[in-house]
Parts: sequence; structure tokens; C-alpha cells
Amino acid sequence: MSFQFNEPDFKPEAIHQSDDRLTNVNLSNSRYNRRKRQHQRRLKIFLAFIVFLIVIALISGIVVLINKESKTVKKSPIIKNVAIKKYISTSSSINFSYPANWIVFNNHHGLIEINSPITSILNDLHHQTKGRVEVIINQKTVIPPQFGNFSLAVLNSKIVKYKKPTSLQSNQTYLTFAQYPSTTAVGGLNAIYLTGSFGYEFKQVIPIGDMEKLSPLIIISFNQCINKNCHNIKSMVVNSNFVNQPIVSQQAYNIVESIQIT
Repeated sequence: MSFQFNEPDFKPEAIHQSDDRLTNVNLSNSRYNRRKRQHQRRLKIFLAFIVFLIVIALISGIVVLINKESKTVKKSPIIKNVAIKKYISTSSSINFSYPANWIVFNNHHGLIEINSPITSILNDLHHQTKGRVEVIINQKTVIPPQFGNFSLAVLNSKIVKYKKPTSLQSNQTYLTFAQYPSTTAVGGLNAIYLTGSFGYEFKQVIPIGDMEKLSPLIIISFNQCINKNCHNIKSMVVNSNFVNQPIVSQQAYNIVESIQIT
């Protein structure tokens, strides 16, 4: 059953007529959306500022680490002008010059040790520790047992020329930077050998057979102080960058270059 309106002349209000309630709702929505957009914009600005601060903090941290590492490497004292002494060993038939503040020990049975003063040494862990640099001249060619059957070159060999070579020696020699088999630290250096005409590239094997052909055996080694006065010492592994410090690159190398075999 269907029903009809009793007022057939009824007409709905024109749809274009305004309704205050609808206008208020639209106005309210517009304000809400504007506030929402403003909030989102502020949130984006805040997040961008946070990211900026994080980036600045990371860059600052990297700069601090670089400066710290740079300062660590530069802690070794600057070598001042030191008087030079001449040492003549009739028992070993070897002459050389050395800084006056280094100490020479000669057992008169073919072994000479020249020890530096106490200095700051960069070890394989990039820490500074007190120790001594030592130049050893051994007529008996006794290879340290730590060398094993072979060691590895931790740097390319370097050529140095003797200042006043005699007829019993060549004009120059290789310096070879040896890492012993027991050393696992990257860049760890155990000793520098004078290897004559034998030169080695980075990471190349240094066979013990080559070392046994050398006479005398000359080594630059490194010792760590156990007590305050450095009366007790032990062998140490240094960072290979330490060879660039003046106590090695100037003083120890100068001793080596001045050697004369008579």
C-alpha cells in the first residue's frame, strides 16, 4: 500500500539557499585543516633541525677522532741538535757515529748494542708507551728465534747509502721492515733488518735463509720499559708509522749509515 502527500503543492527549499550550520562547519573544518598544516610544517622543521644536529654531532666526533689520532702520532719529542760521538771497535772491526745521549754496550765477543734515551714509542695498539730504540750489531749472525722460518715485510724495503763505506762493504743496503709470525696486529712492526742486496715489497715473505747470509747482522729493534727508570725492558711491537719519527728516521738511520767495516 502506498501513501501520497496531502499537500501536492509542497516544494522543497532551493538547494542553493545557505545554511548557517553548514557554513559554520565548513569554517571550522578550514581552521582545523589550517592548524593541522601548520602543525605538520612545524613538525617537519623540528625533525629537520634534529637531523641537522645529529649530522653536526657526527662530523664533530669524526674531527675529534682525527685530531686525537694526529696528536697521538705527534707526541714523540722533536729531536734537537745532539752532539755526535765516534765509536771504534777493534774487537769487532767496526766503526760508527752515534748521538752522544745514546749508550753503547760492547761485550767484545762480536755483539754491540747502541741504546737510545728513554722516549715515547707508538705501539701496535696506537698507544704511546715509554721505551728505547736499539741498534744491534752482531758478528755471529744469530737470527732471533721469533723470526721463525720466515717473516713478512710490513712495509716496502728502503735503500740507505753508507756515508763512508770501506772496500769491505757495499755502498748501500736495504732496510727491511719485518713482522714476526706471532704478531697479528695490522701494521705491527717487530724489527728493522739491514738486508744488504735483499729487498722486499709490502707483505712479501722474508725467508730466514736470506738473513743467514748476512754478516754482520744489524737490526734496529724496540724495547718497552717495564719500570719507571727503564732498567728492565722487554721487546715490543711498534706501529709501522713509528719509523717516520725522528728518533728512528734520523738518529737510528744515521747510526746505520755511518757504519764502517774495517
